[in-house]
Amino acid sequence: EAMSLADKAYKARWQPTGLPQVVLFVALEEEKNELDHRKLELAAFRHGLVALRRSLQQLKGAELRPLAPRPNHTATVREPLALVVDGYEATVVYFR
Repeated sequence: EAMSLADKAYKARWQPTGLPQVVLFVALEEEKNELDHRKLELAAFRHGLVALRRSLQQLKGAELRPLAPRPNHTATVREPLALVVDGYEATVVYFR
């Protein structure tokens, strides 16, 4: 539920970059408890969200792209940036 609300808040505030949007799950390379993440991915899917799972090592190739606020919204940071991983814009990042 919280991921879905965070995703909706992101999409309401920022104009889309034109890339597919996902919830990003970040795992350590030595992560042994993959089932916890899979349960959360399934919960995200049930809320209509697409999940992407990557390790910290795989995020080395990630990039940042400028974001623009939607009309009637103002940016609260000087240079808002979107996290782009493998051609997907991350609306929510889950790391533990």
